[in-house]
Amino acid sequence: MRRIVGGLVLTALLVAVATGCGGGGGGGGTTSGSAPLSKIAYEQQMQTIEKNLSNTVDGLVSATSSPAAAAKALTKVQQVLRSGAKQIAAMNPPADIASDQKQLASAANEFADEIGPVIAKVKGGNLAAIDSLLTLKGYKDLDAAINAITAKAYKLKAPTAG
Repeated sequence: MRRIVGGLVLTALLVAVATGCGGGGGGGGTTSGSAPLSKIAYEQQMQTIEKNLSNTVDGLVSATSSPAAAAKALTKVQQVLRSGAKQIAAMNPPADIASDQKQLASAANEFADEIGPVIAKVKGGNLAAIDSLLTLKGYKDLDAAINAITAKAYKLKAPTAG
């Protein structure tokens, strides 16, 4: 279960990172009417988001000992995914990853929707339901979109699961 949770935390971080928008301060590249971000600006914003959001999702690993705590942590991950999807959709990324960014927004929404039934199971006391997260279609679609962006030499700097 720790590997599943670690994988989920990493994915949630990458989705949040890929939004390219740091919480607070100016928006830099988040409006559709602005010029696309440069690769460097995009990567810098992703690295800032990673640092800002790691504390938000880190609690999931320690929350798996109690169904109530795990459900609360999963709900927070779900909120991060929904917020990230909105930010991704509003962003004007570099042209070479624009279609990947759209897929990432769609996958983040899809995965957030799929987490709902898992949260319900966990609230009912079924902590083993967390194990199903990495098998969900939305998770796999997120992974594919993230891989498409990183395959184009974008650095999505994330902590190692362990």
